[in-house]
Amino acid sequence: VDYVNNKNGGKSRENDKITSFYYVGHATPGDMDAGYTGGIFGQDFEPDDLDDNAFSKGSWINVTAACRTAVGGVIEDSVVDQFAEKVDPTSTVNGSDVRTYFPGGARTDTELLKKNNGNQITKKGEKND
Repeated sequence: VDYVNNKNGGKSRENDKITSFYYVGHATPGDMDAGYTGGIFGQDFEPDDLDDNAFSKGSWINVTAACRTAVGGVIEDSVVDQFAEKVDPTSTVNGSDVRTYFPGGARTDTELLKKNNGNQITKKGEKND
């Protein structure tokens, strides 16, 4: 979160906006759970923790490799919806509506979702400047 928001401190992120953001890891509805531990014991975070200004216009965000990123949590929006609220309408957010299956090695988003008959959910950004 610190690197996404600040990069190297000061105004370094302001001068180097994120154009592509990929998250590969564990996720629960509404949260990304780094290190697969999640919950009350792990390092979970959500797009709301990331600075809106860290992302460039027209950015590409892909969280499809994490489970259920297009499914809302109990009291929070889905990871896809949270990112869509953070980026402009020329940006694209991709996520999944099922648990992803990762048997190792390089896999496409379609292959990650195939075992559980999932869908890749694509949404355009909603933030207006």
